[in-house]
Amino acid sequence: MYLKAVTVSVSPLPEGTTAKARDFSLDWDRSVDSEGVTTLPGLAPGAYSLEKGSPDGAENCILDTDTPSAWVLIVPEDKFTQIDKAWKESAVQLKELEVAGASARILATFRHTVISYLADSLSE
Repeated sequence: MYLKAVTVSVSPLPEGTTAKARDFSLDWDRSVDSEGVTTLPGLAPGAYSLEKGSPDGAENCILDTDTPSAWVLIVPEDKFTQIDKAWKESAVQLKELEVAGASARILATFRHTVISYLADSLSE
């Protein structure tokens, strides 16, 4: 899947945080980079909600209300290898839950828990 010039909005988590959402354009070819690793300048490390949209012509994002949001983790470069390793280790447990027949809601909760834990570990 190739997402050419997709505009996304990222909002800090947990919801209700006072920081404002930031809009970015991404040019992501999943066949080349399946993990979607990119640089988003000016964002503090931590957990964010990412929502897909389309550009409005003024560098703003018009959110696609039919697309669910996703949680993402913004990580400083010097901690990326460590956090990536921890995420991949959790993916093994996630796969076991999936194979065991866990519901989509349980799988999403597990992912959110791991992202929250990793976000908290960034400040250590």
